[in-house]
Amino acid sequence: MNAALGQYWMILLLAAGAVLGVVFWLRGDAVIGRRVYGDFIWLALAPLLVIFGLLCGIIALLFPALPAPIWQATIAGLVVASGWLTSAIFRHLDAARDKDEKLRDYHKAIFAEVQSTISGFDPGILDPDTGVQSLGPGALDLISRMERSSDGDPFVPMIPLEVHDAFHATIQDKIDILPRETIGAITFYYGVIRSIRALSEDMRAPEFRNAMDNKRRTAMYRSYAEMRLRAYWAGVFVLKVIQIYSEKGKAAAREFVDENMNLAEGAVAPISNPEAGRTGPEAGSA
Repeated sequence: MNAALGQYWMILLLAAGAVLGVVFWLRGDAVIGRRVYGDFIWLALAPLLVIFGLLCGIIALLFPALPAPIWQATIAGLVVASGWLTSAIFRHLDAARDKDEKLRDYHKAIFAEVQSTISGFDPGILDPDTGVQSLGPGALDLISRMERSSDGDPFVPMIPLEVHDAFHATIQDKIDILPRETIGAITFYYGVIRSIRALSEDMRAPEFRNAMDNKRRTAMYRSYAEMRLRAYWAGVFVLKVIQIYSEKGKAAAREFVDENMNLAEGAVAPISNPEAGRTGPEAGSA
């Protein structure tokens, strides 16, 4: 046996290299094999060899005359423990990878939903004196027309059905997957979106057109337009945070959020009319 190995060791080495080359590089799923074996070697086998080697060394130093049967039992126990630890390591690795994959999918879906939503919103106009965004000419023109109309012949703009959180609503029970670097901006944005939806539902009710005085109706529409403006810039902030997180990592996203979260919350003028808001029971929304 030893003579055969000594004579053909080069051939055996080349054959072993060829097998490993096929398994780890030429097969279509070779990347999976490299990852699994790499994880096993560097995250399980190597640490276990070091830890168990140290344990055996300590035992040998403390009990130099330990009988062979006890050594055999000790080594057998370490082998069994290594199997348990390896299974636990791979279980946690799979869970971490699954969470990372879901996070990427959630970020992509939220990015697409936010981008699609704010593409239909008016970004407003930057006020150079105050440094905040104010309503654009389209919204101001509608508000002006509402103010000029009378209670007897009011001008009431059409209010669309505002549903912009279809995907976000499906992950409410899994929101903990989102990291702290993006969850704050995302939660703030969808909070504004939900407020817009609630207000638009009231404004689509018959009471908004038929039973409300013109001043109150105009105030509600101004509030609605300002909420959409706020949602636009909160959405821009969400897109930027997700992009930084995906391209530069957690640290860069955390730094950006810490330095600029106030921009998402205060980039637009605050709701200016105290009368604006959801209608009360008198407007038929109860």
